Amino acid sequence: MTASISHIVPKLLAGILFLSGGSAYAQCRPSTTFASQVSRLLPSESIADWENLKRDWKHCEIARDSSYGRLLNTLGNLYWLAGNKKKALEQLQEAVRLPALPPDLYTQSMYRYGAYLIGNNRWEEAESTLLQVITHSERYQFHERVAAACAQYAYLANAKGDFHQAVEYADKGIDYARLAHSSSRELYNLNQKVEGLIGLNQLPEAAQLMESVIDSKHGPLNPDHSLLAIDIYLQLRQLPRAQELLKQALRTFTDSVSQGKLYNEQGILFKHLRQPVQAQRAYLLALTYFQEPDVRAIVYSNLGELNSIRPTVALAYFQRGIHQLVRSCTPHRLSANPHTSQLQSVSRKEYLLLLLKQKVQALRMRYQQTHDPQYLTLAQQTITVTDQMIDRMRWSHQGMKSKLYWRNTTRSFYEDAIQVCYWQKNSSRAFYFFEKSRAVLLADRLNEWNASRQLPAQLAEQERAYRQAIEQLQELSPLGSLAEQRATRIRLDSVTQAQQAFIRSLEKTHPTYYQYKYENQVPSLQTVQKSLLAKDQALVSYFIGERALYALGITPTKTVCKRLPLTGLQGIAQQFLKYCSTAQLTVTEVQQFNRLGYELYQRLLAPLGLTSTRFIISSDGVVLPFDAFRFSPDRPSDYLIHTHAFSYTYSAGFLLRKRPPMGWSKNFLGLAPEAFAPALHQQPLPGSVQTLNRIEKQVFFPKTLVHEAATKRAFLEQAADYRILHLFTHADADSTATHEPVLYFADSALKLSELENAPPFRTRLLVLSACKTGVGVNQKGEGVFSLSRGFAALGIPSTITTLWSVENKATYTLIEDFYHFLSQGLPQDLALQKAQLQWLQTQDQQLPYYWSGLIQMGETTPLYDDAALPATAGIAGGLVLIGLGLWWQRRKRHL
Repeated sequence: MTASISHIVPKLLAGILFLSGGSAYAQCRPSTTFASQVSRLLPSESIADWENLKRDWKHCEIARDSSYGRLLNTLGNLYWLAGNKKKALEQLQEAVRLPALPPDLYTQSMYRYGAYLIGNNRWEEAESTLLQVITHSERYQFHERVAAACAQYAYLANAKGDFHQAVEYADKGIDYARLAHSSSRELYNLNQKVEGLIGLNQLPEAAQLMESVIDSKHGPLNPDHSLLAIDIYLQLRQLPRAQELLKQALRTFTDSVSQGKLYNEQGILFKHLRQPVQAQRAYLLALTYFQEPDVRAIVYSNLGELNSIRPTVALAYFQRGIHQLVRSCTPHRLSANPHTSQLQSVSRKEYLLLLLKQKVQALRMRYQQTHDPQYLTLAQQTITVTDQMIDRMRWSHQGMKSKLYWRNTTRSFYEDAIQVCYWQKNSSRAFYFFEKSRAVLLADRLNEWNASRQLPAQLAEQERAYRQAIEQLQELSPLGSLAEQRATRIRLDSVTQAQQAFIRSLEKTHPTYYQYKYENQVPSLQTVQKSLLAKDQALVSYFIGERALYALGITPTKTVCKRLPLTGLQGIAQQFLKYCSTAQLTVTEVQQFNRLGYELYQRLLAPLGLTSTRFIISSDGVVLPFDAFRFSPDRPSDYLIHTHAFSYTYSAGFLLRKRPPMGWSKNFLGLAPEAFAPALHQQPLPGSVQTLNRIEKQVFFPKTLVHEAATKRAFLEQAADYRILHLFTHADADSTATHEPVLYFADSALKLSELENAPPFRTRLLVLSACKTGVGVNQKGEGVFSLSRGFAALGIPSTITTLWSVENKATYTLIEDFYHFLSQGLPQDLALQKAQLQWLQTQDQQLPYYWSGLIQMGETTPLYDDAALPATAGIAGGLVLIGLGLWWQRRKRHL
């Protein structure tokens, strides 16, 4: 992606102008004299005058009141204008620590302190400071200051790639700027919003917003707005409009910095016009106009991309760009990459990430040209640093949308990493990147739950209370009048900031909490082979890239990595799933379905040459029912289910997570509403209660909630403590983003998003006997956001879920048989396989629609192993004897 310099915006610092000097005191005078001297000195630009007054103030031990605070603000601003950022920061740091400053001066001091922190590359502190400014300024209705702080905060969010948060705060800043009737603050926030929209690739919306700015009352565009407008139209490939704005800007803005940035945009324009010589000339001309490292880094990035067909030239430019951001990375050594300790101090992290990704691509292309293994070694070294950079950027993002966006945008990097490992025949390293490419946000969520378990009960409850308060305020924020909405938003911001401060304090005071929350260890290939797989098991992991499909097959004794063709695979998989989810097929459709099942087997599984009988499938995106694949296109009933058991997982790391111990006192909870409230518009499920009653006889210590008792509230209050959960109900989900998955209870529906703030579950197995509970929106790099995944994020390691609208009678039969085989001590995947085979042997309906829609997701560990059953029986027998003894004692007393 060609990078624009328009993202580098001013720090939004308002300078205070001074005209003449003053004098310092030779002897101590009354405090009122010092205060009046501040007023008399205000026109002065002399740092010496103000330093003398500050020195005498301290020497005479005058109370450090609001007048002293104004002195520090003025002195800090003078140092800033003089280019002494360190001294400027020192003044404001002292100012914000003064006690009892009036609200206006306090928020002004905090705002400047936050801005100076940005100027000193202390961005995390700046974020925290600006959030405080926003909270306090909202409380006292300092609308313009809220707008200013929001613009600064949005700038920081854009700089670290958290574009959704940038747009959110820019919108808030726009609202407050309009309340303050400040067109300049509104423009600053509009600028940040447009930059965020560009980062999110929402270009039409960004263009519409920018056109409204051009046509509005705000007057002519400044250089930064012009650059953003040009950048938008270049990315939209509306080249005439971009060229028109560029010519106008080059005539209007003649200062050297603006000219340099505009020549960079001109280079991008020439590149799109397929005029590489003119583009190269424009980029090189841009470099002559400024010395700012961030800007130069982007120009070098663009030069490298322009020369991508010549990897040696491109690498030289990319390395120079990296050198601009990390000075220790010498520009003439390709082995020079940033050290891990240097990543945090880089201001524009998204620029460094772009350059590192581009460097990996160029090294990969250079290897393809020369087949020199040194380029693979250099690529692997750069890949390691890039992977660490991606982790740090992910941890810094607040919103789920931003995290998902970055998972999508880093997808090409992981394909490059896997391809390099494939060429190196390094299966262990390839497995690492297979794991890093999937379900990382799910792992982050589970890390948070594990971290919470390390806290004392009081702190864990406080953390949970924050989450619940935020959820409630988010639900209320769009309700009520505008004034009520604003009050709710202020409260939401305040609680969110308090939560973030609370989390930061936990990270400092509870090292174990920090360790668990940011645990980033990917299991090794050897750990998977020794600790996860039984001797008859294989793990098969897939990665779908832009250029190829990669498959990694792992058994306890060997590993196979294959690069497979992608052509036509998506269409075949979609048609196969369509046939699977259809209850009736014509003869022709059955023949087509059989051929598709055979082709998928030949393309996805057969090339690995694995002889295992049990497979764990780690899909990349939508899950396909492998048990319905076929060994031949024409032999009847030649499904893989006859010889192989299949289970599925989000990642190998998900299966290897440590779980807290679970007792047997609450073993089984089953819910079957059977009928639903009229407002839910759901059909009854006749037979579900009877089926649950029969299942109840196959498990220990069961509890059931049926009919009106099967409510959403009962589920949320009781479910988390049960070993096995079973739900006979309806669900609603699809593969689009039009609405989120929901699960229905007798009285109301449970949305997927509501699970985000639920307490962690101790459940070992969740059985979702409902339609399409394994279906949802496929998020690249994360998988399908389904109901089953939502429960997995609460710590439930195993789920029986569904891939399509299953037939009720078939589901009831399969589930009963599953529990029967599970009670015999079988692993869950084998128990489900036997239930499906029993269906095929005893039922007339042979199409996969009836038997293949149920899949096992997660751990396959037996729930009733040979050791546990006698122990459980012993416990039950002991309880019976104790009960009989108590009854006999009471009887004797009454005799």
